[in-house]
Amino acid sequence: MSRFFAPTTGINEDPATGSSPTILLPYWADRLSSNELVGRQISARGGTMYCKLDSDRAKIAGYAVEIMTGEITI
Repeated sequence: MSRFFAPTTGINEDPATGSSPTILLPYWADRLSSNELVGRQISARGGTMYCKLDSDRAKIAGYAVEIMTGEITI
């Protein structure tokens, strides 16, 4: 899949980067002639993402651990 690092903000490595498949999925779907791909991030905590390209949307499924909740008011 892909990896994300932001050590200056305290993130040495994101254990499962969910945002990057939204960019990578159209690229690999075209090259592999498949709209459904499975990605696995090999890190200490790891993560598997089930990705599907549906028209102009990238749908990503998998297991998640909620670490924070909040509300944004504009």
